[in-house]
Amino acid sequence: MSFMSLLAMMSTSIGAVRCRNYRIFYITHSVVAFLLLIFLTFHAKSLRWYIIETVAVSLLARLNRLDTIIAYAAITRIPRTNLISVQIPIPPSKIQRFRAAPGQHVFLSLHAETAMKIKSSLIQNMFLRNPFTVANVSENNEITLVARVQDGPTSRALDSLADSAEKPSQVEIYGPFGSIPRFAKLGRKYDRILVVAGGVGATFALPVYRELKEQVEAEGKGQDRITFVWSMKTLEEAAWVMGLADGQALTQDENVRLYLTQSYHMRGQKPSPDESIELEELQSQRTVVWSSAETGRPDLGKILDDVLGNSDERVAVLFCGPPGMGRVLRENIGKYVRKGREVWWHAEAFGW
Repeated sequence: MSFMSLLAMMSTSIGAVRCRNYRIFYITHSVVAFLLLIFLTFHAKSLRWYIIETVAVSLLARLNRLDTIIAYAAITRIPRTNLISVQIPIPPSKIQRFRAAPGQHVFLSLHAETAMKIKSSLIQNMFLRNPFTVANVSENNEITLVARVQDGPTSRALDSLADSAEKPSQVEIYGPFGSIPRFAKLGRKYDRILVVAGGVGATFALPVYRELKEQVEAEGKGQDRITFVWSMKTLEEAAWVMGLADGQALTQDENVRLYLTQSYHMRGQKPSPDESIELEELQSQRTVVWSSAETGRPDLGKILDDVLGNSDERVAVLFCGPPGMGRVLRENIGKYVRKGREVWWHAEAFGW
């Protein structure tokens, strides 16, 4: 029985299974971990003190969840995309923990009252708890989460709530987690910084870029010392940025480079002059206008050449986005590392 339980835990930990159905991974580990403690209590007496310690830590974790924030969230769709924006007011006594560091995440779940709106069963709702990156913390004590609607029950539930006539919807927030102390020193330690995001990976990358840009300016370094590259399908996917306090300034930031891939990522070619004119006309009709938006996939090799150049400067590269994009970026970085360049690499990804 113990062997089968461990096999179940290992099998559902495989990346393909975990990404395909996070719910199976979560439920299996929650149930099996509890069962293993029972098995070990009866079959391994020498481990009983360790089991007691484990139970004590688990109880402390449960007590810590009493700090969960319950609030009414405004859930809206971002037009012409499959993205949803969730804005959640945070009590003034707890907002500072969200401002403490960029790129943190929270666990979001539906309150029982909200679950009833979408006719979610009690058992299903118990496991509707997913991590979401905090994309922004506003001056009026609200946090913004942005998610892509996929096949998972949580994003589908949020999408259906965006249709609900009863707004806003009550949710539970546990966190934040994922603060990385080293980010606070990057602006001082490294000569150049490159931040790369793909799609909703910008919910992590953009707050980090804003923080690092302030560090670079505080160190008296030139603004060209930090670059933010964001690849997305269409310009509408950047619409949520316009709601930020500095959203308009970001659209004019010369160090922010956007790449729109939807029309050209399958063909692997640059747009013709006529297509470029069409893009400009479309941008002029949209509420989202970005001064540096280009069409096609970003040439990551060339971007790295521009950032690293031929000097011996120390460079930090941070990435959040699709795994394939991350592999290409890392392979190109490897060419410089093998030549002896000092490059610090950080990839923010789902899983371990």
